[in-house]
Amino acid sequence: MNYNRITDIHLSTFRNNRDLKHVQLAGNNIISVHPETFNKNWELQILFLNENGISDIHPSTFRNNSELIQLHMKENKITLINPDTFIHNRELKYLLLQQNNIKEISNSSFRGLEALQILSLSNNNIEDLNPLVFHETPKLKHLDLDHNMIRSFNFELYFPMRSNFDSSNPTFQIEYLNMRSNLLTTLDVASVKWLNNTRTVIDLTANPWNCDCSVLLEAW
Repeated sequence: MNYNRITDIHLSTFRNNRDLKHVQLAGNNIISVHPETFNKNWELQILFLNENGISDIHPSTFRNNSELIQLHMKENKITLINPDTFIHNRELKYLLLQQNNIKEISNSSFRGLEALQILSLSNNNIEDLNPLVFHETPKLKHLDLDHNMIRSFNFELYFPMRSNFDSSNPTFQIEYLNMRSNLLTTLDVASVKWLNNTRTVIDLTANPWNCDCSVLLEAW
């Protein structure tokens, strides 16, 4: 049902589709999603709600979608991610929230996302992130934070080093981190050391860097 002129989804629309696995509603004019809309779709795995006008995600919207693997909500008007919105979505691997108006994310916004691998928050209005915000996503591999307004980012706090049982060398779950086009001006010593040890591919371009040689020298 992509790219139509749908403005509203009645809460009983998918009530009798208990085996429904894949729903595409992208590119419509949907402003809100009632918390009961997908309440009976226990087998739902893939949901496209991108390119609409959705401004808020009620914390109970996806509470009965424990099999959900992909959730696409980019290009909407979402302003915040409420605590425990995805606490029942332990199988979710792809969460795409880029190109919204997100400014507020609590440290429990992604609680329960134990299988999450790809998270896109690019092109939003994020200024601050609690250091614990990603600690509930132990399998996160790909994180996009580009084109936000983040002024500082202590890599070691967000992604602490994990010791491998077979080696004393630190290992990192995250493989790609995009911090392009934020408001970063400098890095703390711990972050430089973290960058020196990690194998994570990191994009730090297009930030207003004011390089501090003393920090780099201390790290080296």
